[in-house]
Amino acid sequence: MDPFRTPGAVGIGAATGITSVEKLGDIDTLVWEGPRLIVRAPRAMPSWRVGKNRKTAVHFRGVRYAIVGERTELGQYEYILDPWPSRPHDHPSQEIAYDEQYVHDREDYARALTVRRGERLALAPLWPIFGFLPSPLKLALHERYGFSPLTTTRFSVFVEMAAILPFLFVTLIAASPFVLFVDGMLLADVFFRISILFDDSYPPFGSGEWIVQRQLAAVVGKGWSAIRARVRGSGG
Repeated sequence: MDPFRTPGAVGIGAATGITSVEKLGDIDTLVWEGPRLIVRAPRAMPSWRVGKNRKTAVHFRGVRYAIVGERTELGQYEYILDPWPSRPHDHPSQEIAYDEQYVHDREDYARALTVRRGERLALAPLWPIFGFLPSPLKLALHERYGFSPLTTTRFSVFVEMAAILPFLFVTLIAASPFVLFVDGMLLADVFFRISILFDDSYPPFGSGEWIVQRQLAAVVGKGWSAIRARVRGSGG
């Protein structure tokens, strides 16, 4: 009898084949069918995979188990664990230490992801300006929210290139010192950052960040080599 689809309380005894039931961390339900352990969790655990060639090993209370099955029903995720086979050449794909701390850490991480999703949605309207930020800040945004430094930097270069045209037009009409300064800065910034459009490994500089680079000449040389190679390739 399937313990998770039995109405009411789970029965223990010969009729069900269930030998023990308990809660772990007041969150997961553990059901033993003799040596077999069934773990029922309120959320998926992607690392708990049923391997085709190499099984995932789960260590629980001094016993090493192999994940042999999984299923999902009504928002619950069930994992079937059998004692690890005694064959000497069975090597696991990974080893997982499962205990109460593991359960609480999993739930804390899930709550943190929910908070981050909300923060990401709130930050999404600011995405067009992320490419102008310094590289360390872009990396932090990428690690926490997934905003790609490469993509945002490329977009910021396109924005700068588009902004140069109206400033050039204003310069032709009324060449004030301020307009000339802004135009010069935009041109310089595009010159030093445009290589990222052609070379994925080019540093994702923020606006003006190239000024403080010690190896600027080498970086620029690498970028322009990539540009020339791309132009020659498209021309051929």
